[in-house]
Amino acid sequence: AALALAVGTGLVWIPLAGPTMINVAATIAERVRLPLLTTVWDPPDYFLPHYWDIRGAALTRVMERFAAAVRRSVRCAVASPEMKAAYESRYGTACVPMIHGLPESEWREPTGLRPPNEAFVVGYAGSLYARAEWDALIAALGSVSWRMGGRDVIVRVLAGSFDVRVTGPARIEFLGWHTTHDAVRILSKCDVCYVPYWFDPAFRAGVELCFPNKISMYLAAGRPIFFHGPPDSTPAHFLERHPVGVACHSLEPNAIVAALTTAATDSAFHETAAREIPVALHEELSLGVFRRRFAEFIGVDDSALAPAPA
Repeated sequence: AALALAVGTGLVWIPLAGPTMINVAATIAERVRLPLLTTVWDPPDYFLPHYWDIRGAALTRVMERFAAAVRRSVRCAVASPEMKAAYESRYGTACVPMIHGLPESEWREPTGLRPPNEAFVVGYAGSLYARAEWDALIAALGSVSWRMGGRDVIVRVLAGSFDVRVTGPARIEFLGWHTTHDAVRILSKCDVCYVPYWFDPAFRAGVELCFPNKISMYLAAGRPIFFHGPPDSTPAHFLERHPVGVACHSLEPNAIVAALTTAATDSAFHETAAREIPVALHEELSLGVFRRRFAEFIGVDDSALAPAPA
């Protein structure tokens, strides 16, 4: 608070990303008597129990301070349209969804169904957070001997680390960590890209309000997504707005195989996805949309922002 007053700042921006920042946000705003902006990427009732082991009365106290901070805010940047609707209703504060997007110069043109004489490649980028869903995918592929629509199946993983368990033959390529530019290029050679989300009700707050940033990268690569998670989730709602992928709302092998068979063999599915991917990027997941919403969040015209780097 003393620093804000000393430098003569015009507003205070606090990411509500941990218990300390949540606890002090409203108090700081009251002391400096300046407009407060807050950012919420993950609902605290989801991440505090799972990552900080804050539960019971302690969680209740932090959630009360979280509510006070959001209510005190002029605007709150949030992770999805669903979080915007939920928080505006709950706290009465204007919210702005800000989803990471890649610049249009990085986008790859969607190419539709790849040749049937090539392997069917399922791409995955990022840390492996939904273990039960991943294990169900691997088990489902094992049930069909890693063959889909007459094509050998390969799962291609881009990540800094990778821990996998299998009970039989498998085709998994671990390519390590890559820059975003290189990851988009590699993913563009896949048939479909995997987006798992937890079925476990303990993760419901995150599933219903957070949005996986990997979707922006997958679509920038020009590939449709294979969403594997609950129907009441941000990716499922996104697919209702933009038919750019196929969804499976089950851990059962037959349901997973059926969804992947569509991605491996259905040319009409790929034609629709190829047509809709640029629409989804332009409307929700581009760097341009992110910059416009950031300008709205801090209360300036987007022309006032510094130019985006080439």
